[in-house]
Amino acid sequence: MIYKGRHVRFFQWIALGVEKYLLSGFAKITFINFPSIDKEKATFVLMNHFSMNDGALLYHVNRKMIKKKFNVMSLEDQMEKFPLLKYIGSFSVNKKSRSLIKSIDNAASLLGDSKNMFGFFPSGRCLFAAFKPGSFRKRSGANFEEK
Repeated sequence: MIYKGRHVRFFQWIALGVEKYLLSGFAKITFINFPSIDKEKATFVLMNHFSMNDGALLYHVNRKMIKKKFNVMSLEDQMEKFPLLKYIGSFSVNKKSRSLIKSIDNAASLLGDSKNMFGFFPSGRCLFAAFKPGSFRKRSGANFEEK
């Protein structure tokens, strides 16, 4: 089942409180060399998923710096655990279903509107042409070697 993102102002107000609570453990959040945002184009944000604060941090960055309509793609099982996410602009994706195509189409349509910010947290490995896989060994210092 695909959960479509909606923007309900009451739940966005609640999300602001959740954002402030989750980020209250940080002494200060500073933006260094933040890129300029083109207001005439949609914004695509690709973030590494490393903790439960990631969504709150992305919400904060959007609210303070990007200032566009918040949209993010979430896994369907996460949407089932936290159903209120769909009311702040989160929509679902299921990697093992044909509905994946509908979710990608939804993301593409969001990127067609300049008022939107689309956040994406990839889960898995991203491989680039210039990157050669390596391994780390435990010694006196970290040693990176090519396979």
